[in-house]
Order: sequence, then C-alpha cells, then structure tokens
Amino acid sequence: MSDDAAELVRLGARLMRESAFEDAARVLEWAVEAAPEPEPLALLALCHLRCGRGDLALECARSAVAGDETNLTAQDALGLAATDQWHEAEALAAFDRCIQDDPTSAESFFHRGMAHFHFGRFTEAAADVVRSLVVQDRSVIGRLQRSLARSHRQGAATVVAQLPRFRREARGEREQEALDVLAVSLAAIEDDTRIANAGAVRLRVHGPLRWAAAALRWMAWRERGEGRRGLRLLDTAVTANSGDSALRWARAMTLRSEATDPRSSGDLAFLARRHRRAVEVAHDWVESLIARGSLETAEAENLVYLEQQPIDGRQLHFRAAILERLGRPAEELEVWNELVAHGTGDSDVVAAEAAPAGVEEDEDDELAQLGELERRDFRRDLFLGRAECLGRLGDDEAAMQDFGRAFEIQEEIFAAPANRCEIDVARLRRAHYWAARARLREALADLDECVRRCPGSANLWDRRAEIKDAMKDTQGAEADRREARRLRERGENRGE
Repeated sequence: MSDDAAELVRLGARLMRESAFEDAARVLEWAVEAAPEPEPLALLALCHLRCGRGDLALECARSAVAGDETNLTAQDALGLAATDQWHEAEALAAFDRCIQDDPTSAESFFHRGMAHFHFGRFTEAAADVVRSLVVQDRSVIGRLQRSLARSHRQGAATVVAQLPRFRREARGEREQEALDVLAVSLAAIEDDTRIANAGAVRLRVHGPLRWAAAALRWMAWRERGEGRRGLRLLDTAVTANSGDSALRWARAMTLRSEATDPRSSGDLAFLARRHRRAVEVAHDWVESLIARGSLETAEAENLVYLEQQPIDGRQLHFRAAILERLGRPAEELEVWNELVAHGTGDSDVVAAEAAPAGVEEDEDDELAQLGELERRDFRRDLFLGRAECLGRLGDDEAAMQDFGRAFEIQEEIFAAPANRCEIDVARLRRAHYWAARARLREALADLDECVRRCPGSANLWDRRAEIKDAMKDTQGAEADRREARRLRERGENRGE
C-alpha cells in the first residue's frame, strides 16, 4: 500500500472513531481507488453498514475477504454485513473463521452471538454472549467495554429492551432459560455493576446452558477479584462443556501463574491443537512450556510458529529464552540481533492507530499512550536481553553499551504519562548481572539507586539485603530485611 493510501486509511479510521461515517466512507473510497486491499475495503464495508447501505457493505466485505481470507477485520465485516442482509450461513461462517483464528476475541464472540439472536437462535446467542465475557482475563467489564465499540454496547441495550417481549413469547423451558442467560450477560455489558450482583447467583439453568450459568457465577467472583477462589465454578463449566475454547482459555488464564497445574497445561495444549493460527494462544502455549521446563517441545513449537510468522516479537523472545536455557549463547545472540534490528516489535504491541473504530476519543488517547509505553518496554527489554547474552559470551564492553541504551529507554518510560511502574527495571537487571559475576560493589550501587527510586518495594529491600549478606554486612542486611517486613505488614509493597 502506498504512503498516500495508508494515510487515507488512517484518516478514515479516525473519522470512524469520531462517528463521522459518511465522511469516513468518502475518504475510504479514495483509499480503495488507490489501493483496493482488504484493510480499506473492510473499513469501507463497516462505514456503509453504519450508513444503512447493507448491500454495498456486503459487496465491499466480500471483496476484502477475497483479497485475504486470513484478515480478521475483513471476516468480521463480512459477518456483520451478511447478518444485516439475512445471509445466515455466510455470516456465521465468517464469525466462525474469526474465532478459529482468535478464540480470545470478545468482539468476535459478541458479534456471532448477536447474529444468532438476529436469526432467532437464542440458545446459541446466549452461549456466545457469555463467551464474550468469559474470554476476558482481567476486569471483565473494563476490557469488554474497551474492545467493543460504543455502538455494540448500545446494541446490547437494544436487545435487553426486547427481552420481555421474547420471554412472553418463549417456546418452552429451554428458550426461556436461554433468554434468562441473555438477560444477565447483556445487562453486564450495559452496566458493569450487574455481573457481580445477585442476577448471576440467582440464575438456575437445567438445559444445555448449565455451563453458562456456572461461568456467569464464576465471573461474579472474578469481578470481586476472587476468580481463583471461585475456580470450582469454572471447573464445573468446563466439565459440562469440555470442548469449549472460551472456557478453556479462561481457565488457563486464571491459572496462568501456576504452570505446573495440569488443568492449565491441558487447556493450553487443547487450544494449541485446535487453533494453530491463534497468536495469543501460541504465545501462552510456548511460554507455559518454557515455564514447565519442557524445552525441547517448546523449541519445536516455537519454530513452527516462527515459520508462520517470522517477525513475531514475543516468539523471537521465547526463542532467545529457550536457547539461553539450552546453553547455546551464540545462537541466542543471533536472535537478539534480529530482534534489535527489527526495533520495536510492532507486530506484538498495540499501535496508536490500531484503536478499534467506534472507541471514544479519550479511550483512543489512552490506548495510544499504552501502545507507546509497551513499545518502549519492548525496546528496553531487547537491549537488556542482548546485554545479558553478551555477558555470557564474555563481552562485557558490548554488554555495558546495551545496558546504557536500556537505561535511556527506562528514563523515557518513567517520563511517560501512562507509566505506572516505579521499579527501575533496567538498573535492577544490571544489578543481577553484576551479582552473577561476584562484582558485589557494582551490584550494591545499582540496588541503592533502585531503592532510592522506589523505597516502597519490599522485594528491592530484600534483594539488597542478599547482596549485603554476601559482602558480610550483617547489620545492614538485617536493617533492610526489617524494612521489607514493615512494608509487607503495612500492605505498602509498591511497584510489584
């Protein structure tokens, strides 16, 4: 795509975020004339749809998918346009493709759920709306409301308003149960206080949506910050519907910090087999293999994914980690050099212009700031990783140059408005570097600076105590440990 066409696409996307759909459509038509590619065609389809031109939307979406079947934005646009034009099989097939390639997408599950509702499939609609909530691995409502455009939330409110009529006309107990599940889950999308209230707890379902009722009750626990405590409910849902990717993903993410839990490894293995093209699944699967020490399997899987997507920042990171653990530093350095050459790893971080159409401008600005912060974090970690690898190869001079670059990026991170981390990660990593080489004075100097910058971190005080112990400064080490205990007792452990 030419620079001019790319600029038109960016302008069109910005106008869509401002809800200026007619203006966006004109701009995107110019972009399509200059470059009839899937991205502008898919966005143009969405504009036509919002402007009430469903026939044109379907034509553009079909062209976008014909240009690239793997483009999920194009498949999503096709699903929406086909639903609008009452092409049931085509719509559901498009959403199925989106979910096959990304079973972690709340938006795809929500859109498929609304398509099922449109075609009178209430049980399937209820199941997919619950899945759209389940796949979120952090604050359900906050993340869902960020990933779904405002118009989608309004769509949920419209369906909720129609539910009383559908309930009066419900054909049998199963349809009534489906509408009850829809009412609770759609209300949660409308209002973030409703998922944790008694609505989910009171829900009683005996038919095929029993798993959904259990999942909603688990989400009520999760919204209170106790998802791990309520995990038996999610286990119940998985047992009742073991082939459901959304449930397996939710449980794997809940157990993310417990790599040895067989449920987590089993869920990720299931997802990796079923969704070979799913990037998020691939990342978590390889990461879990590394955490469990299954390095040969991790290397084999990592190489398969890198064949599919050679410039995947996280997979290249994983390759470097695998090679480090296998004791192959020369090969590891080649990977770090490749990562540094590619710079920011844009394929793996949020780009400023990637905010979804329809997101409010203040959310758009926040996404842009978070995206820039992630890019800086990524760049800093590239130089830190390569510095440590150079050290293992005995090249301290080159290692110090990379640490210096990492320090510069760390200062940029501290100055960024969106930054919430108070730990000087770059200096802490260099302290570990010095300690591993028994250069304790240099390690202590770096830890002194880390503690000065973030005196509220108990872990930093403990780490400095370890260095002082190694230097035979028993009195200083004990003083640092007392401070660490005091911070933990008072619940003031910051920056962790």
